[in-house]
Amino acid sequence: MVAIRVYGASDDLVEVIGPCYEWDGKTQGYSRQCEQGEYGAWSAEDVPTAFRLVDAEREPLAIVYALYAQCGTWAFALGQLDEEHPLPGTIKATIEQSEHCEYSAELVIEAPDGTRFDMLPT
Repeated sequence: MVAIRVYGASDDLVEVIGPCYEWDGKTQGYSRQCEQGEYGAWSAEDVPTAFRLVDAEREPLAIVYALYAQCGTWAFALGQLDEEHPLPGTIKATIEQSEHCEYSAELVIEAPDGTRFDMLPT
């Protein structure tokens, strides 16, 4: 099992500790594997960005939502991909107060080896 911790920082960043993909300037995409990452939290239309968990073959497993509230705090949710793909029973998640940011909840995910945090394709 791997542990992936997701929390907010500032009002526009989502930070990840655990297996993830980071921006690769050569390919202009999130393709480099890393053990810690930082992601923009907003799309061009000021809509919160959704992320995903992927397996070792980069097939999607679940969606992660990061929400920055008007009161200045972060919240997170984990959900299924769509009606035909339920949340895998092998993924467990809890939410706790972040040790890394005083105004953020922290989503703590336990998932099978090979699982990584990733951006949703645009």
